[in-house]
Amino acid sequence: MVNIKRRGVVNLAGKSTESKEEADKLFNGLSEGGQVEMTIADSPWGSYFGMFRDKYGIEWMVDFDPKYKGQL
Repeated sequence: MVNIKRRGVVNLAGKSTESKEEADKLFNGLSEGGQVEMTIADSPWGSYFGMFRDKYGIEWMVDFDPKYKGQL
């Protein structure tokens, strides 16, 4: 599920992707033609995370957390 917030921010961190491969596919596909703000990589807080602004100016956050079990 994608959570769209005000000011054109799309947050995929609220629902972790199922794998690093899925996160990479989303990140690479949606960021094409846009501006990467934080390259997708292992983060200091333990997830695989990246941030970018797409070619339409919408900011995205993509996250994969291997410890995420579908509960907050």
